Amino acid sequence: MDVCTDFDLTASIARLFVYPVKSCAGMEVPQAVLTDTGPAWDRAWMVVDAMGHGMTQRTLPRMALVQPRPHLQDNALVLQAPGQAALSVPLALGGARVEVQVRDEQVQARDQGNAASEWFSTCLGQPC
Repeated sequence: MDVCTDFDLTASIARLFVYPVKSCAGMEVPQAVLTDTGPAWDRAWMVVDAMGHGMTQRTLPRMALVQPRPHLQDNALVLQAPGQAALSVPLALGGARVEVQVRDEQVQARDQGNAASEWFSTCLGQPC
């Protein structure tokens, strides 16, 4: 059995993706700023059901069709999905604070308003 004792290893990143909305489509980025919680823009938003539970592709594979893209000049996150008009959500954290369930943990989140709720509800075919 060979044991590696050389810790001078080199790695390179061939492609880098971030997922602005948890469980929705990712976007390739040429570089990323690392924050205390990981890469900037990565999983900064999530979709919750009417009971405040986080939704995922495991139970709603259609979420993979939602393509979020930041538009910095408009200070917005633009969401696109087949058969729907695009939705623009402000990048600035706003909205009422709400408690949501992510797996087994209660966390603070911010409601992004009725337009986002209606858009995702239509897209996913259930109240969001």
